[in-house]
Amino acid sequence: MPSTTVSFFICFTSPSGELATTSMPAAAIGVMSPLAMLAERHGIGARYHDVWGKLVEVPDASLIAEIREAAFAVPGVRGVEKCFARKTGFKYHVDLHLEVDPEMTVRRSHELGHEVQLHIREKLDWVADVLVHVEPAP
Repeated sequence: MPSTTVSFFICFTSPSGELATTSMPAAAIGVMSPLAMLAERHGIGARYHDVWGKLVEVPDASLIAEIREAAFAVPGVRGVEKCFARKTGFKYHVDLHLEVDPEMTVRRSHELGHEVQLHIREKLDWVADVLVHVEPAP
């Protein structure tokens, strides 16, 4: 089996054969890293560093700024407290702490979070998913 095929398998699948997703990033690293090291040891995984880099890649500051800008474009957003992203496969998965009016109802803040999630995914085609945490603005 060519090393590129092995590297692709190690990087993009879980032990159950599913594509690695946001629901299992820790498991993906925990299982795929030893597999990549094993492949490296046997000379078929010369691309170990490429595989590891894909598992832990985070975006640069300009991409984080684009995410924040997209969130602020939605009316009702008062701030973005935290913004983290990690790459899984070819796209980024975002964790966003959104600041809203502290008097806003839970229902409305949930709706606003969903609007932000949809807006970011529509505007930034390199974002696969957004997990929004709602925080009261100071």
